[in-house]
Amino acid sequence: MTATPPDVLTMPLPTVQGRVNSAWRPGLAAHHVIIGENGSGKTGLITRGIMPLCEYDRTLIIDVKGDDEMWDGYGVPIGRVPPGFHGQGNGPERSWYRLVVDMMADKAEAKRLVAEALDIALDEGHMTLIIDETRAITDREELNLSAKLEAVLLRGRSRRLAAILAAQATEYMVPSIRNQWAMAWLGSLKDDEVIKRTLKIVGLPMTYLPVIRDIPRRDWLYLDRESGKPMMALTTS
Repeated sequence: MTATPPDVLTMPLPTVQGRVNSAWRPGLAAHHVIIGENGSGKTGLITRGIMPLCEYDRTLIIDVKGDDEMWDGYGVPIGRVPPGFHGQGNGPERSWYRLVVDMMADKAEAKRLVAEALDIALDEGHMTLIIDETRAITDREELNLSAKLEAVLLRGRSRRLAAILAAQATEYMVPSIRNQWAMAWLGSLKDDEVIKRTLKIVGLPMTYLPVIRDIPRRDWLYLDRESGKPMMALTTS
């Protein structure tokens, strides 16, 4: 007989943001993993919940949806990432940029531009890399850049590169993010098999399956591994 999962503490987003701000240290605790089905509010979580903590960071957003209006005001749209990008974007320090590619119009060109952007991120480091739709980058039927993204995450950590990666399921995350996440956000998921794989990656027992299944859209179960004192809280973006 499985035990009933403990009550999950509910916290307002600003309280959780304070925790993230203290726990998020590029090079030591760098990567966010966000798992939620379509419509769960992944973009809203990134823009309203996490990007306010990137106000002084050089930030590169990879927008594979062809200028998604939900990203308006977050990163100056660019068609190609220039080496050494800095100071002409938007955000508090004018250092937020958004690479906009249209996979439907020209997948080969989109792949070339995203691969070039990932190369620059790896070569230069010292930035926050945001990918709202990781599946589009990693899936063989999409851009098929899983190996390149894996190299960026594995080698970029020593270059002070932090990543915020969002997907509908863990299988679209490369191994390094599944194994080395520092902060995890679990949103609305209805497929029990997807939930089981997600719980395994974040180290929660299967008794949490109904907790995840019942999370409303735009609500998130936040977990981290800060200094050996992990935190778990339910919040709303």
